Amino acid sequence: MAAVLDHVRIESAVIGGESMGAGISLAFWRRHRQRVRALLLSRPAWLNASHPPSLEILRTMATLIDEVGREQALVRFADSAAFIQIKASYPETANSLMRILQDRTNLNFALVYKTIPASAPFEDFKELGGIDVPTVVLANRGDPLHPFDCASRLAAAIPYASVQEFPSKNESVDKHRQAFRRLVLEFISSLKAS
Repeated sequence: MAAVLDHVRIESAVIGGESMGAGISLAFWRRHRQRVRALLLSRPAWLNASHPPSLEILRTMATLIDEVGREQALVRFADSAAFIQIKASYPETANSLMRILQDRTNLNFALVYKTIPASAPFEDFKELGGIDVPTVVLANRGDPLHPFDCASRLAAAIPYASVQEFPSKNESVDKHRQAFRRLVLEFISSLKAS
C-alpha cells in the first residue's frame, strides 16, 4: 500500500478496507502512521488474535482447494456441514462464500485465505489508543464472518471513533450496499469539512 502511494506521489490518504481489509488498514496504520489521514474500517473480521473462529470457514475452503483442487473443492464445500449450517441461517453469506470459491480469476485464493487470518492486525488494544486520526467503524449484525463485537470493541479502543451500523447483506443486499455507500460518502464529506 505504501509503494502504491509512493508511485502515485500521495503523501497521506484515507486508508480503509472491508473485512480482512479493515485489519490490513490497521496494520498499515501501525507501520505508516504519518501516511494515514483517516481510517475507514468496514465490517472488521478479526482483532488481535490469529485464526479467529469467525474466519475458520475460509481456512476450510483454502485447505480444500490445496487438497483436491478448485472444482472438487466446490462440490465438497457445498456438501459440508459448515456450509449447510451457514446457508440455513445466513443465505447471502453462503452465496458470497460460493462466489469467492467460484472466482477463477482469484488464483491465490488458498494462499490469501490461509495467511492473512494467520496474522493479527495489531497486538494489544492499548496500541489503538494511539490512533489520532478520524476513524469510523462500519458494522452490521447478522453476519457470521464479521461479528458486530469486533467492530464495537475496535471503536471503543480508538479515541473518538464511531460505530455506524447498517443492514447486513443477509437482511437485504440492496439496503446493505446503499447504506454502505451513504456512510462512506458521509465520512469522506466530514473530512472535507474539517
